[in-house]
Amino acid sequence: MLERGLKHQLEFTLRRCFRALLLVIIGILLVWPSEAFAAPGLCTGPVCADAITRSAKNHWQLLLRLEDQQGHREKVVMDCKAGELSPMAGLVDRGYARALGLRLCRYVA
Repeated sequence: MLERGLKHQLEFTLRRCFRALLLVIIGILLVWPSEAFAAPGLCTGPVCADAITRSAKNHWQLLLRLEDQQGHREKVVMDCKAGELSPMAGLVDRGYARALGLRLCRYVA
């Protein structure tokens, strides 16, 4: 009888510990999300556009805030008329950045 009571108490304690651990893990994931849980925006290869806006002055230009997988961030202007990215050089890979810009131009046209 005594063994049965101890066994029941041990199972109850293990269940409570498991629930508490599960709640702590869920709390950590909700309060402290890593970059893997962030929604990046529109991506082409390793380059993602986090912020996409139209130019106030020229409606054919898009202002893009780009980020790559290495953490490089850059603000660029995509000229949808000419299909050019400005500036022509920077930390973010221009091949992927231009492909992303052209893709966005097709979406907003």
